[in-house]
Amino acid sequence: MENGICNHYYRQLLAQLEEGPGGPRLAGLMLAAATGASWPRTRRQTRCKQQIAQDCPRCRAAPETAFHRVWGCESKSDSTVYKMSEKYVGKAYAQAEAEECFWTRGLLPSEWVKVEAPPDQEFWHFSEDEGFAEFGRGTAANPLYFFGDASGGKETHHPRLRRVGIGIALFRTLADDMIISLGCWSALPGPRQTVVRGELYCLWVCIRESEGHIIYVTDNSTVCSGWHESRWTAPSGPDADLWYWIGRELERKSSMHCTVLFTNSHLGAEHMIGDRAPKLLIVGNTIADEFAAAGAQVARLSESTRARVHSAESLAFSVRMRILQSTLEAIHAEEVLSQAENFGIRRRQRKSSNVVVVPPAVSVCAMFASSHHLGDNGRSCTRCKGSTALACKTEWLSSPCFDLINVDGVISRPPPGQRVHIMGGNAHESHALRYHTGLGLWFCNNCGSFAAEQLAGLGKECSTHLDGNRIDYHKRILLGLWPKVYSKREQARRARKQQV
Repeated sequence: MENGICNHYYRQLLAQLEEGPGGPRLAGLMLAAATGASWPRTRRQTRCKQQIAQDCPRCRAAPETAFHRVWGCESKSDSTVYKMSEKYVGKAYAQAEAEECFWTRGLLPSEWVKVEAPPDQEFWHFSEDEGFAEFGRGTAANPLYFFGDASGGKETHHPRLRRVGIGIALFRTLADDMIISLGCWSALPGPRQTVVRGELYCLWVCIRESEGHIIYVTDNSTVCSGWHESRWTAPSGPDADLWYWIGRELERKSSMHCTVLFTNSHLGAEHMIGDRAPKLLIVGNTIADEFAAAGAQVARLSESTRARVHSAESLAFSVRMRILQSTLEAIHAEEVLSQAENFGIRRRQRKSSNVVVVPPAVSVCAMFASSHHLGDNGRSCTRCKGSTALACKTEWLSSPCFDLINVDGVISRPPPGQRVHIMGGNAHESHALRYHTGLGLWFCNNCGSFAAEQLAGLGKECSTHLDGNRIDYHKRILLGLWPKVYSKREQARRARKQQV
């Protein structure tokens, strides 16, 4: 522990417990266990000079130490939590002294999840030998068309393992047609690894390496809105340094004329039908997305590193759940003994009797055993963004959880083949589901149906096209605005709920 601990996921667990069925009491008990504030009998006797027996209140077979409470006691309930961590008992005994804080408190050593730092400078791969010299100068009649994209790769939802790749596709006009002239990709340099920063970095590179008239197309609404707000004039926020360098380049190249356009991400051939989207935007964004994926693959940490971190975090989660479960049962056993003393049962009878340990409520056990990252009183998942009604909560808790695929830093989508459960049931499989992080709602990218707290139209088959009010719903959601169907009072209430 001399090199520090990794408590990022411990804090997440405490937040989930506080929002779950157990509320602040369960989270407080977990925090007490993590800080060593839940003292076993041996410590209470030696430190506080309490006149109590050192025997474990559950098994009565050995002194109750912190290690015995979690790993040594044989009188434990038939809980899924114990079954999940039973394979680690031998390892716990072997490391009981060297890693006591981990096995008795769940404090994960930083060394166990240490990873290589991201590169501190760009290293570009090009589809042509000319490199950035191919960018050249654009004119008013023939501007340079740049498509930039960023990808967090397969670990985009894991902040410690995420390594962002960036990609740029350059298109030129040739005989009234658009052809790709150059493609390049790289790992995003620097310690801050986010998709939004990657998209903004692509814009900076295009301005830095080109001249004259350029048109930059992005599927990231944050970058697009920041450009149109002239954010480089007063840089702020986590990516203020990039906005500053963009401003410096624009000052240095006074003759440059840059236009930034927005396009929806992951458009396919079906969007070409009926001219729902220009062909150039679809093709350009798709190619840039492939280059960004190539950059993410270059930047990705080694398989051994990823496996080591996932294994350590899975072990830590199992240990923490076992610590919490054993602490709950120890407290209950203490209460049983206290009640027995109050009723005057003789000490000899107490030692010979078997204390029946009552496990926690079924809902609490189901929460521990579930793969979902619970929040919102145990009826929503902060990972897959699914939710459930009380009537089908048990069934939903046993369903598989999954990571959403990031689209542009604000909008995500479920992996192919995964069903999204929203309150009373699953969304119909025909919908092209997207999740807006800022608004906290699901919507269909094809028909415009949406769901925030009820399944609503997403439970029916997709109409595959936008019509009527759904056109306005879809536009407002993409802009980060609530659909007008909600009253101003309801919009304000939902905004406050999102802030909390």
